Amino acid sequence: MNKTILEFISKFITENDRWILWISISIGLWIGYIFFHNEWVLITAIIATSFVILSFVRTVYSYIKTSISKYRAKRHIKKKILLDEQTEKENEHKRRKEREDIVWKLVAYANHSQIVHLSKILDCDVFDEGKHIYFLPFYSENYDKSHSFSEIRGAVGYFHSICNNGTRSGLLKEERLRDGAYITIEPYFYQLLKHYTKTKKWEKL
Repeated sequence: MNKTILEFISKFITENDRWILWISISIGLWIGYIFFHNEWVLITAIIATSFVILSFVRTVYSYIKTSISKYRAKRHIKKKILLDEQTEKENEHKRRKEREDIVWKLVAYANHSQIVHLSKILDCDVFDEGKHIYFLPFYSENYDKSHSFSEIRGAVGYFHSICNNGTRSGLLKEERLRDGAYITIEPYFYQLLKHYTKTKKWEKL
């Protein structure tokens, strides 16, 4: 019977709300001491109160420790995300720079008349400005326009095959329709052409 009572009390004391029990005991003991002024009651009250204080300190310490750990974990994750983003930006910059070097290597010594002809495509209708897509008609009733379109088509063919490796250069993409073609210009090549139309200088940007 005594063992059963002790097990019950032990289980009750170890529950999450055990601090309520110990505070109640402490209060009861201090009240008892006030009324009876018994030395043993005082000692027991001090022990019980000490236990409450230590439990409170341990709880606060545990909370602070957990909060610090969570903060450090979040900071570590945030730092890693920023580092990954920075690495990705650096890699993207490196890839873009490598692509620009390849493009410039292809067109640095291109035939000047072909550069002039192709730059006229920027005067054609824009299908998608953000993607640098222009519509190039095959013919026009106006002779001068028709002749200009013919020169642009010739320049498109020239820059298609500007590198002698058996493959297309990738500077331009042509999608032919019945009455014209969509010409997509590689972004850096587009910048070079745009810069040329403004400054008349064919130079690396």
